[in-house]
Amino acid sequence: AELSSQQRAQLHEYLSALLRPLLLRFADPVEACRDAAVRITSRLLRHAEPHALGGALPLMLPVLVERLGSEHVVEPSEEVRHRLGRLVVLVVRACRSLLRPHLQPLGSVGLGCCRDRDPGTMRAGHAVVREIAISVLRPLTREQGAKAVGPYTMGLIDAVAPALGHRHAAVRISALRALTELVPCGGASAIETL
Repeated sequence: AELSSQQRAQLHEYLSALLRPLLLRFADPVEACRDAAVRITSRLLRHAEPHALGGALPLMLPVLVERLGSEHVVEPSEEVRHRLGRLVVLVVRACRSLLRPHLQPLGSVGLGCCRDRDPGTMRAGHAVVREIAISVLRPLTREQGAKAVGPYTMGLIDAVAPALGHRHAAVRISALRALTELVPCGGASAIETL
């Protein structure tokens, strides 16, 4: 449903006031609190303006990297990891034009989600990687050439490619969609290994 300008202003006020406390609850020791914080944050961000989301990125990304983007699993709950992955996809799709300065943390989150065991979180990671390829890597490839972007692209391809052998078809399809966008962005040399 379309929000009126008054409702948008009120939502922006809520987002400004609640975002920091909600992000702190992402690390709460109680799973129900973490889950509720992610759900509320997702609902607030779903209707927020892109400029409001862009202003929230510097606050959100360190928390998301901490929860999803490390080598080892920090978030013990698969359901919460899945919701966090969907939250990242929501933010990335809403802020496409604002992603370039945040390429490194978004890449970490995408890689972390791709390494996850949960199929839903893996699909969210593939969606994040796909959006990074479309919104950031493709324009960078046009501006700087495939060789400049290639090493970053190859790291993402290496993270997504193992999902091509996953037992769930939805995971394989999401991996193919991500790879379809990554390969033209300096990843042509990976075609032989795929």
